[in-house]
Amino acid sequence: QVTAMSSWVLDKLGKKVTMIYPDYAFGYDHRDFFTQAAKKHGGQVIERLAIPPTESSFTKYFARVPKETEVLYHVMVGPGVLTFVKEMGEHFGKRRPQIFGFIDSLEGVNLAAPGLEYLENTYFWEAFPRYAEANTPAHVQDYRKRVGVNESGASVNDPKDVSTYSHMFGCWETLHVIKQAVEKSGYKDPTPADYRKLIEYLESVKEFPEGPAHPQGRKVFDGRLHQCYGHQYVSRVEGKKLKTVHRTSIEDSRYEPEADYTKQSF
Repeated sequence: QVTAMSSWVLDKLGKKVTMIYPDYAFGYDHRDFFTQAAKKHGGQVIERLAIPPTESSFTKYFARVPKETEVLYHVMVGPGVLTFVKEMGEHFGKRRPQIFGFIDSLEGVNLAAPGLEYLENTYFWEAFPRYAEANTPAHVQDYRKRVGVNESGASVNDPKDVSTYSHMFGCWETLHVIKQAVEKSGYKDPTPADYRKLIEYLESVKEFPEGPAHPQGRKVFDGRLHQCYGHQYVSRVEGKKLKTVHRTSIEDSRYEPEADYTKQSF
């Protein structure tokens, strides 16, 4: 997925990138995959700043961002995000590079919350756009209604309760995949024979169409890896909301499998 996003970032925002990420595996994955993808697309990660999870102030890290940085790619998560944004604004002011963030940084956070003003006109990677828009399809509107979120992705019962909307579709779609596999495979009982039928059916599936069961979008499925490939989204903060500006193609994120589960014994 990082590969899918990197081509847009490097083409639209800049070639010289500084990455700020948490100092553990989640951050390392972003660092490594984006660095590889940057080289492939003619870009360069010129600085990598790993932030310890116990850190409560970030100004000293911003001071290490090279002046020639064209894109600041941040992957910050946790309770320090508001402080991170505030100190980023204090350090860079109006003379800032383009800023691209991973939505995990602000999942469950209202973008209109005080302290986030500096994020206006910056970009985020979303798996599923949180804010409904004029062109939001009917099946997505129905999904929103069924899971109980409003047009901003917050609970219809409590607007202060903002959902982790970019990720929560995974639960919905996984249940529909299981439902489809049970119905189509002939699975009836929790026996080794029925388990095998279910797995073999699932491994034969090539794609899942966009619709009520898969509101996030169409998926291509590779049974060799038990891996789905789908669309990803770039959103821009406009008027304290996220507005979709790009949808990647599925092929952007596909990669050659390093294993083949279909050849493994049961």
